[in-house]
This record gives sequence, structure tokens and C-alpha cells, in this order.
Amino acid sequence: MWKRGFFVTAASATTFALVWSCSSSSSPTGAGTDGGEGVDATASDGGFVRPLDSGPVGMVDAGVTDSGSDAGLRTVTGAYVDTFEQDDLTKSMKPRAAPAGETLAVLVPAGTGYTTIPVMLAAASGTFSASNVPLGHYFLVLTNAGLPFFQDCVADTLSLGAFRPGRADLTFVTQSTPITFNITGLDPWVKGSVLDIVSSQGGVNLRPFNVGGVTQPAANATSASPIVDWQTSEFGQWPAGLPVAAKNDVVYVSTGTRTTVGAAPASGILRYITQYAKLTDLTVTDGVANAESVPLVAAAQTGSAAINVHYTQFAALTTAVNPNATPSALSIAIFAQPYGNGFPYLPGIGSARLLDLGVDVSSGTAFADAGAPDGGVPFADYDYGALAYGQFLDARYKEYTSLNFSFKVSFTAAGATPSAQVARLASSRASVTATAFAPLISPPKAPRVNGLDAFAAQAGVTTTPNVTWTAPVVGAATSYSIEIIKVENVGGATVLTPVADAYVYAPTTSFRVPAGVLVNGATYFAVVTANAAPWDLIDLSAGFGTPLDTADVVTNTFAP
Repeated sequence: MWKRGFFVTAASATTFALVWSCSSSSSPTGAGTDGGEGVDATASDGGFVRPLDSGPVGMVDAGVTDSGSDAGLRTVTGAYVDTFEQDDLTKSMKPRAAPAGETLAVLVPAGTGYTTIPVMLAAASGTFSASNVPLGHYFLVLTNAGLPFFQDCVADTLSLGAFRPGRADLTFVTQSTPITFNITGLDPWVKGSVLDIVSSQGGVNLRPFNVGGVTQPAANATSASPIVDWQTSEFGQWPAGLPVAAKNDVVYVSTGTRTTVGAAPASGILRYITQYAKLTDLTVTDGVANAESVPLVAAAQTGSAAINVHYTQFAALTTAVNPNATPSALSIAIFAQPYGNGFPYLPGIGSARLLDLGVDVSSGTAFADAGAPDGGVPFADYDYGALAYGQFLDARYKEYTSLNFSFKVSFTAAGATPSAQVARLASSRASVTATAFAPLISPPKAPRVNGLDAFAAQAGVTTTPNVTWTAPVVGAATSYSIEIIKVENVGGATVLTPVADAYVYAPTTSFRVPAGVLVNGATYFAVVTANAAPWDLIDLSAGFGTPLDTADVVTNTFAP
């Protein structure tokens, strides 16, 4: 789980990328010559420690600023502001309204709990402020559709919004918009192959066979006319943008083939791009059906990825994820991201999928692709050799590699059938040259709830338990994500429902659950994710990018 601090859910259930920008002119209360706060990060009250002198290069501790009504207090202000980048690399900042239904608050750690400070939000302008906030750390709480997200921050000024490809005047789909793609020149179609539609400046990332419910062409077909709904086929975190030919928006349509690679038990499914079309005349109007000719040409197979998977190292971390975890699947993919593949770019928005390898490592559970072989758990290192893929995009696209090794942890509500929580070890790199794929960070160690072993079921932990852990053995975490998930019986099935997300920065290794999240009589568990990225700093204007490594630990159940 990557931090929800970068993803704010709007009332339409569309997830928006959130750029977290913090600036501060105040130092923590009680800061000594070492710049620290003098609070034990492992204490039962979940206190914070982060020396200012460990912040990003160029940050200056300007001393205490008294911007509040009393000494040691300040006013925290902020606004929702989106940053767009288009094909000529021009960046534009655009204020926007707060997401519909979103509420904000500030929580300040106080003893074994928190003090709540209201936030005045002008929803239409997207500006907000909170008065009399003590110096030092606080949580900004963003709540939408009942799900609170607690973001650790120290800044006086916050910027909530998105950093994404697209024109500043880009508009987005709001209703069903069916576009018929009349595809010609198609290589004989292989069932299970891919169809992707992307536009950098037009803000598009459609995968109609994956999420749009579009029927694939018949086997061996050399032409097809899939009807792609612009509203339902978007794979990214935003609604699809509406490209306009007159604004020089370029849309790429790419297709690929599907084949089996590797030997059992490490055999898997490989998909890679073989054909594409570059469309410069496509205009999509919200709610208006249209048709577009898509004459495919061959994509030069100039890309090459040498993939050697160290399965043994992933397998060795299974019980560190959870004593009852079982390996599930390996996925390695190469994407091309508009304009950049490092911080602050957000992989996924407008990105093209060039290659992906999926391997079932579940020992009896079919891989997500129904046609994939089920060879059981490999747990022996395997070299897939150099895998070729098509390269067809212009130079503004930058490639990056993404790896996910997933596990499943089963939970069962009383009287219900079981359900599985997915946990991951993941890495992204702005390179496709690495030949060895292995875990680069391990899960947080020794999870506990109110000091009790969280790998064992616990009861009576109160509605405000303190969740603690220790740093990973492999890798150095820069922050931790915490997700609290409710386990309940719904119609005889176990349903796992997130009830809160939080994000804290290293070296903090605890999070006390605020009041109002847990209720008596319910059962929960937590997923704590170690994140490691050089750009993942509390006072740095945030975005997303490579490098990034994450690892999950999943607790057993606990109940108030």
C-alpha cells in the first residue's frame, strides 16, 4: 500500500492524486542544539522524532515563528492547487475547489491522545486554515466518504492537489462517452493480449480490456472495432482527460501479444507491445459518441529487459509479512511515463505499458489471468533471459520498471467464508537494465498493539490502541503507511473494509489510533508499510516517482 497521502478520494469515487507540499518557518517546541524534539519515538504515547537537520538540502531552521495568538502557536494555511505539465514541458498551476464532501481537521498529539483543532475550509476556492496550532508535528486529517486519512506534517503552509501530465485547460469525462476504434492491420489476435490507449497532454490512460469490460477480438482476427467507453476504461487515478486535436493532443493506441515464458514451476505469462498507431486527429467530447480509424503499424522491438528473479529471497520474507502468509504472484512490468520517471512524476497517469510478466507462485491458486499456468511455488531463482518489447513513443516518455511480489493473508469473520488481504513487496526503478530482481526492503518488524504481539489475535485493546513496530532489517525506511481494516460478516462472506489510513515519517515507529475510528464489538487488523525513497521527506514538495521500495507487514486481528 502506498500512502493515501498522495490519493484523495472524491465523492464520485474517483481517486485523485495529491501533491503534498509543505513549507515551514518554525522549529519544534523544545528543539535543542541537535534540532530534535526530545520525544521518544517508541514511547507508548506514539510521540514523534524527526530532527530538522535531517531534512532536505536547503531547508533552513529559521527559529520559532509566533503566528498565533499565544507564543508557540501558529496558523496553518493551505489550498488545493493542481500542477499540470504538457508536451512542450510547460508547467501550469491551477487552483481548484476541494473535493466534494471532503472535510479537514488538525490533530495534535497530546499525552496518550490528541487535541482536535478545527479547520476552516472554503470549499469553493479550495483554501483552508487552522488557528492556534502548536509548533511541531501534527496530523492533517482528510476525510471523504467516511474514510479518514491522517497525514503527518510540520509545515505552516500546505498545498493539496495533483501533479500530473496534461494541459492546464484539460477537461475530463463525466458521463458515458463511447468511442469506436476501427482497428486495421492487426496481427492475428491472441486472446489475452493487451490494448492500451494513452495521451500525455490529453491526460488519458485507458485499458479497456482490463477495466472497461470491452470484449476482446476473436482469436486470429486481423481487424476489430471495439467500443471503448471513455468513462469506464480509465486505469489511472483520475477521470480520463478529453483530448482535442486542435490543441495538438497526441493519442497512442498500442496492442501486443501474449505468450508463455520460463519453465515450470517458474513459467509465467508475458505480454509485450508489438503494434501501435499515433493519432493526431482524435477529439473526444464528453458524452458524445464518435468513431476513429486506427491503422496499426509494427513497433520496433528495440527494447530489452534482462529479468533474473531471486525467488528464494522473496520466499524468505514470507513469515515476516505474516506468519500465515502464502506467496501469491510476481509481476514485473516496464512502463513509459510522460516527461519523467523520477520525483515528482506520478507513474500511472498517461503511462504506456510496454511489457509485463506475471508468474503464479501460489501453489494451487490460479493466477489472476485465467489462462496462466499454475506451476506451484518456484522458490528457486530463475533467469528469464533478455525479453524484447516494442518501443514506439516519442522522447518525452521515460521508461521505468515496476516489481510487485504479492502474498495473501486469510481472514475469516465469525460464521462467514474466508477472504484474503493482499500484501506486497514492491520496487520501482528508472531503469530497465537491472538483471537481478530481489527484495530491496523488508517488512517492518515486531508489530504490536498496545505492547501485545500483533501476530497473535488480541482483544480488549481499547478503541484507541497504539500500533507499534520496529524498522525493517533490509533497507532503510523513510516513512510508514498504516491502514486499519475492519473484518465483518456480510451476507455470509468475510468483507475487509478500510476504516482509516495514516502516514508517518521515520524514525517514528508508532501510530496511536484516534478516537472515532474503532468501535466496540468490531474486529480489525492493520497493514503497516515501510516506504523507502530519497524524495520521501516531510518538508519537501511531494509527488511520486522512482526510486521507491515498499514492504507490508499484516497483523492478526484485534478488537477493542
